[in-house]
Amino acid sequence: MSTQREAELACQDALLDSGTDTAAHAFRVTHSSSVPDWRTEDALFQALYKEFTFGLDAAATLANRKTPRYFGPDHPKPERRDALTVPYWKVASGNLPIFCNPPSSREEGLSLAPWLAKFVEQAALGCTIVAVVPHKTSTSWWSLVRRAQEIREIPHRVKFWLLEDELAIINAARAARAEGSKRRIKSGDSAGFDSAVVVFRPQPGVIQPACPRVVTWSYR
Repeated sequence: MSTQREAELACQDALLDSGTDTAAHAFRVTHSSSVPDWRTEDALFQALYKEFTFGLDAAATLANRKTPRYFGPDHPKPERRDALTVPYWKVASGNLPIFCNPPSSREEGLSLAPWLAKFVEQAALGCTIVAVVPHKTSTSWWSLVRRAQEIREIPHRVKFWLLEDELAIINAARAARAEGSKRRIKSGDSAGFDSAVVVFRPQPGVIQPACPRVVTWSYR
């Protein structure tokens, strides 16, 4: 296991041992065994970065962050370890747009609803937030997606990446859950679902914006 990964796991243990609800939440939302620390496909991020010039990655670790500034469970500042408890993202981002590939897991009971509600909240406070989410219109949280100003439907499956030691941990966990007969996960696998980019733009004082602009958007 890499020294970096050992440091991350030690930080995770410390968070869980702290016994606080915030620390436990920070661990679970970023380190679910069923939806782990997938790195967003570089081609997708670079296409978005060229357009938005992000100042913050709101759901990351030191190892997989897409910008120098990030929120995540191994952040050296405790108040920036759980994005959902940070009151003003705009300050942390240096007044620049914010990128987020929020974690979720049906198996772990982690819904995207809290993240989407946070995007709505932060947009009302003046933030521009660009998030990559599953394109699942039948979910209960999709109504929050429709509060964005723009929904970009990606016509192909997004690829996600992991370090080799992370893959070993994940595949071992799958085998322990009697999933050994399933194909082993590989770095660069395409997601098992369609994805969309949602853009929440600043709308101070607006509680319910108009219907979002929906477009087909390819970054390849």
